[in-house]
Amino acid sequence: MRPFLPTFAALTLALSACGTVVNTPPTLSLTAPAATVQRTQVTLTGQASDSDGSLQSVTAQVNGKSHAATLNGTAYTVTVPLKAGTNTITLTATDNQGETAAAQAEIALGRSVAAAGSHSGALKGGALYTWGRNNFGQTGLGKTTTLAASADHPVSPTAITAPAPFVALAFNQNQSLAIAEGGALYSWGDDTNGQLGRGTQGRANCGAGTNNCRLDIGKVAGLPAAAQVSAGYSHTLVLAEDGGVWAFGLNSSG
Repeated sequence: MRPFLPTFAALTLALSACGTVVNTPPTLSLTAPAATVQRTQVTLTGQASDSDGSLQSVTAQVNGKSHAATLNGTAYTVTVPLKAGTNTITLTATDNQGETAAAQAEIALGRSVAAAGSHSGALKGGALYTWGRNNFGQTGLGKTTTLAASADHPVSPTAITAPAPFVALAFNQNQSLAIAEGGALYSWGDDTNGQLGRGTQGRANCGAGTNNCRLDIGKVAGLPAAAQVSAGYSHTLVLAEDGGVWAFGLNSSG
């Protein structure tokens, strides 16, 4: 008796059925990060998997650069650098068939509210609002005012005309500094000890001092893009995006 031999059509149908691959996209989750941080890099964690075991990679895209995550089973870890202001981070899990899953997070670097000795400020949508003491022009009105003698002295949040959209603030006793989109640093107010970083030319006379303040909100020249700024009592420190640290102002104690 001759053995059964399937027809070509039956054989093709059988092979097609056995070889059918139904690919499913990977799954991706992200552990919720802090919305605002005071450090220039963050580590993100979460879970990524693929039902058919073909997960290829997890990457994080932020500020135009891609960063590969480390995979450990279904867990991933990725550290990304941040710029001043809002950073939108997109994570993508990709399998061997090119299917993807995505998750997104927004993390802000820097403070949007600043409280100094007697003046305060806040950012809303890049716009600057200030109020309080203004004897050195530290609220950014372009002049000095006093509570007793000036009708327009800012006793409540007052919109200030700024030369650029600001993303982070740093105030101290009578001086004010802000980082703009793109990392440019601006300063105004008390400059008695050079704490505004704008040299010695063009200073105004505020109160009892001579050439001791800046009434305009001006850019600090000669700095790379700033990631963070910290205002001391009479000196300032700037952390640049490239990792460098810059300092200016009072140095009587080093």
